[in-house]
Amino acid sequence: MKKIFKTGMAFMLVASLALALIPLLGIADNEPTESVLDFTITISDSAPEADGVEYYASWVSGEGMEDGQNVYLTFPDEFFTRDGSLDTIIDDSDNLTGCTIPAPEDSVRCDADGIEENDEVWVEFEVTNPQKDADAGTADTYMIELATDGDTEVHTAQVAIIEPVVVTANIDATLNFEVLGVDAGEIDLHGDEESTVNTTSLPDLIDFGEINPDDGPYIAAQRLQVKTNATEGYTVTVFQDGDLESAAGDIISPFNNGSVVSPSNSVIWEGPDGILDNEETWGHFGYTTQDLHVSESCLENEEGYFFDETETLAKWAGFDEDNERTVMCYNGPVPDPGENDIENVNYTYVGYQVEVSQLQPAGYYNNTLTYIATPTF
Repeated sequence: MKKIFKTGMAFMLVASLALALIPLLGIADNEPTESVLDFTITISDSAPEADGVEYYASWVSGEGMEDGQNVYLTFPDEFFTRDGSLDTIIDDSDNLTGCTIPAPEDSVRCDADGIEENDEVWVEFEVTNPQKDADAGTADTYMIELATDGDTEVHTAQVAIIEPVVVTANIDATLNFEVLGVDAGEIDLHGDEESTVNTTSLPDLIDFGEINPDDGPYIAAQRLQVKTNATEGYTVTVFQDGDLESAAGDIISPFNNGSVVSPSNSVIWEGPDGILDNEETWGHFGYTTQDLHVSESCLENEEGYFFDETETLAKWAGFDEDNERTVMCYNGPVPDPGENDIENVNYTYVGYQVEVSQLQPAGYYNNTLTYIATPTF
């Protein structure tokens, strides 16, 4: 009896095992379908400790994706122990709803809504990147996992955090400034035949020679040249150490008739009035510049300083004691005028004119002009 009982039990046990294997074999023949395909993550900044970084996770829904499934993006512990953080959800695709960063704030959770096979799915969120742990030039990589409720596999994508490459270069500041002489007859200032240069100048000397009241006016010019790589360009000013003065203390007054004409009020040249009892009207000395950029702020000259467009004549101004007058400027870097001449950008002409009446006292008159070139880097 005992032997028969044991044999029967053995038979029954085998039969039970066979029944148990039938459904398992069925599952093995029909593998679960994937819910996620082509999972990728792109980031807007890979620098360590960068904040406000946009992480864009995207994938394609597989055959196994169904409405109502939860989607989880989980970051590794090292991401947070190095002070990285998931900060906020920016946006997501229409087939995801309710994307959040639930406690303990190490993952992004979304609900699938209306997802069909082969749909493109994405979620974008803001992150603070972790600190760098690896040596310089070697990236820290983090494996981010994506899983759904119905998926039997965990999908992964990696992001790399690496220090940015700093590129440096040094360009020396340059400023070259030249003053060149101009020969008599070389130019008509502003194209004005009445302002033709009739006196030759040198880089360091303007010699009007013997002035005859019946032959005036006397006009000289100098060519100014600038090269600079200054970001905001440059300004050239000129000032005199005083009026043209003789050894006896007589002066040739500033243009016009002793009333100083400023650049913004420059006018067409007029000879001195020669009033007997007014020595300021016996002679005058003035200047002009062909650089029509010149104004008080060195912007495009809309007011027509130094040039009368209606009459196409040069306009002139006078020096005000030893105050600087702007005669050339530009608001950006300029090339070498020896290689690329650009008038009123890297070169211009400044003109000087003197005229006297028969009342101007005899004598040897002189003063000193000083140019100052100032770049703005």
